Amino acid sequence: MGGTWKFVLLVACLSGSVGLGHAAVPEPQETPASAEVQSGAGPVEMTPSVEAPSKAEEEAGSFVEVTFKQGRIMRGRLLSLSDTQAVVDTFSGLRLTLQLSQIKRFAEKRLEEFGEVLVQGEYESVRGVLVRYDQAKVVVRMGDGKERALQRSRVVKVSLAAEAQTASVPVAPVRYRELRGPLPPRSEIIPSHRTRYLYAPTAMPLRRGEGYFSQKELIFSAAAFGVTDQMSVLVGSILPAMLFGGPNGANGIFALKYAWKLADETHLALATEALVIPDGGAIGLAGGVVTFGGYHDHISLLASVPYSMSGDAVQSGAFLFTLAGALRTGRRWALLTENWVVGLGEGDPLVIGSIGLRRFGVDHAFDLALFGFSGVGFGLPWVDWTFSWGQRDVDGKRVGAQVPSAPPMAAPSSYANWQRRRAEIGLR
Repeated sequence: MGGTWKFVLLVACLSGSVGLGHAAVPEPQETPASAEVQSGAGPVEMTPSVEAPSKAEEEAGSFVEVTFKQGRIMRGRLLSLSDTQAVVDTFSGLRLTLQLSQIKRFAEKRLEEFGEVLVQGEYESVRGVLVRYDQAKVVVRMGDGKERALQRSRVVKVSLAAEAQTASVPVAPVRYRELRGPLPPRSEIIPSHRTRYLYAPTAMPLRRGEGYFSQKELIFSAAAFGVTDQMSVLVGSILPAMLFGGPNGANGIFALKYAWKLADETHLALATEALVIPDGGAIGLAGGVVTFGGYHDHISLLASVPYSMSGDAVQSGAFLFTLAGALRTGRRWALLTENWVVGLGEGDPLVIGSIGLRRFGVDHAFDLALFGFSGVGFGLPWVDWTFSWGQRDVDGKRVGAQVPSAPPMAAPSSYANWQRRRAEIGLR
């Protein structure tokens, strides 16, 4: 059997205090590499090594079951053996250097002799018989005869199935996470508030299944929905007029936006919004908007024309221009600005400027801003609260709040659970 020379050397090193064989001994749980198992002979010294074994070491290494003088058991692949130390690639995912003076017994084993094991990964657990265990993969033959391969970097621990029935689920120490390789990158959540500033829209559309409800200044209530990945609609009302205006106060606000993605960070959209009153008249805006930037940091230029309809008559006014932008300043914060120029080319134009803050999460956003008019002053408050649903991450998986008609969410994972617990939006 490969690695027999190591055990001959081991017998000479231990000078009788180390026995070979498969004696039945208690099988307590393994402990992290930083722990010291106390006994009369002193602590067991275990030093983690971050250097990956060479290909020759992997091929030559035998699988062993190590019994310490204190009764604790460790299993893994024996990589090297000297007069005083042994290097073991353990089933806990660590490569440890063990002092032979603290070891009672080495037992060489084939993989199948470990019997049924439980392989605990970062996202799943597999039960079966070990077929392969090396730096690249861990392969398990399950009860139905099929083999399941897991990347070694994703395996947290391998334990005997009999032990796993009563043992608590191990949590890998954070300080050793780098020994197993980097964690998988977190997918960025695409925020629904990318589609709007304080009032003006961006050129980025809501995607199909996305939507939000917005309450502005206790005056304007609206809900928006993504009909397709390019087209979205908005319906709303001016509440005070509905509540206190009587029959003549009934009103409705309707908007439509159709968008195109010209490049990774360039969007173009055509949009219209109208306020409809009971006598059939309407006033509104229609125009186009171009947006440059990503989901969080972007700037937009809007050009629109106001119009009014009464019966068969349709009238239009001078062009309006809007320059707006958003800049993310923290994990949950962004700066906003929105500036309108009304009546350009007709005497002195009216300028409306604003600056504000947005605090956001996975499914909500709160805007607080100050705005003012040219010739009047600056400092009027603007408040807006928004609740969103149907968001997705950049991989297309749905996160956050969902409506019943939305497709089912992806299979639960540790990261999905983190998202659904209203964690903040992930960074790029």
